[in-house]
Amino acid sequence: MRCDFALPERQSSSPSEAKTGAKAEAWPWAALLLDFITYGYSEELFWSLTLRQIETHLIAARRRYRIERNRMMETAYYAACVPHMKKPTPLKDLLLPVDETPRRRKQSAEEIKAVLMLAFGGPKNG
Repeated sequence: MRCDFALPERQSSSPSEAKTGAKAEAWPWAALLLDFITYGYSEELFWSLTLRQIETHLIAARRRYRIERNRMMETAYYAACVPHMKKPTPLKDLLLPVDETPRRRKQSAEEIKAVLMLAFGGPKNG
């Protein structure tokens, strides 16, 4: 999965750069910190992490934001569409059971035979 987040470009801002012509670059720490706090992390955590860890936290926060946004959009979509349906589906048919574990599909005899052939190396010839 690809994320749109990338660390901001570094900006040069040193008085010695103007004299020497060197291009020493500085990170925009204030902008990074603002993004970090906006996503709900603490300033204390920010200063205890490396740049790579900060990037990982920001990518994860963006992913959480997208998941939550999709949930809200789905809810709004169904809230707008269901009242206009000619024959609405009963709500109990739309809800998922909370404690249900997935049920295993029964295998046919051919599927069982194929699995056993793979597990034991197939029929022995000769």
